[in-house]
Amino acid sequence: MFAFKKTLDETREKLKRMSEIKTVVIVVDELDRCMPEYAVKVLERLHHLFEGIPNTIVIMAVDSKQLENSVKKIFGNAVDTGRYLRKFISFNLELGVGELQSKYVERYNYYFEKFEERDAAAEELQTLVTLCQIDIRNLNKLIEKLDIIHTLAFKGKMSESVLWFELMWGMIKYKISLPNKEGKYSDWSDDLYWLPEIDHATYGGLVNYLSKDIIEYLKEKKNIAMTHTRIIGMNSEEIMVSNDFNGEAWHILDQLLAHKKTLYMDPVNQTVDIDECKKFIEFAKILW
Repeated sequence: MFAFKKTLDETREKLKRMSEIKTVVIVVDELDRCMPEYAVKVLERLHHLFEGIPNTIVIMAVDSKQLENSVKKIFGNAVDTGRYLRKFISFNLELGVGELQSKYVERYNYYFEKFEERDAAAEELQTLVTLCQIDIRNLNKLIEKLDIIHTLAFKGKMSESVLWFELMWGMIKYKISLPNKEGKYSDWSDDLYWLPEIDHATYGGLVNYLSKDIIEYLKEKKNIAMTHTRIIGMNSEEIMVSNDFNGEAWHILDQLLAHKKTLYMDPVNQTVDIDECKKFIEFAKILW
């Protein structure tokens, strides 16, 4: 302990001399991705090293929620994480996820060139990314993962309806798998059976994971796809969807996810092989 304290004092003294010449900026990244014990230990070491040294700034780029979870794992759920972290963090600056630029589509041209309507597919991607608030790092991983799964499930070029189906499944799957503001995980992340009936089904608490904007977007897309409804029984109905890529994509979602199938297409105009799309979800559940 004596040797450690001596090393600590010598280090602080050298930092003081450096800060007299120029501002010292220490950048700490990925702390929220470390094991809780290590993350808390680093916080305390940073405090011991740099606290009280003038002209010295420590910048930590972290996911605040994950860092709070790390603190709770060490000290228990009853700990006041805000009060504890204020010992180390003077102020917070929240950074947004940014806006998706057109060059992003060019970067993943190998994925988008599989489809005939490349621009329409890119537009759907941009809308979903904005609504789901997916940062670029995780979006990179998501697109690469979708491309691998697509290659396993499909052969040759597919219509933009399949792309929209893939993006819809992937984005919503990613979004609902994240914890809400209280750190709780959704019970509906494994099975998206509720997605095809999002326009009329009520699921308590769903808005806490998807947000009102996402739910309204999904409802609007489905309503646009619907052409007419036919009552076929006392408590049963048959909903016909349009023969464009939006209607076809909702038909795929209904056939693969819904517990009770209600969306139908004219078999003559149906071009997508449901079995291939089924393979996509099967591979996705394995590789996700």
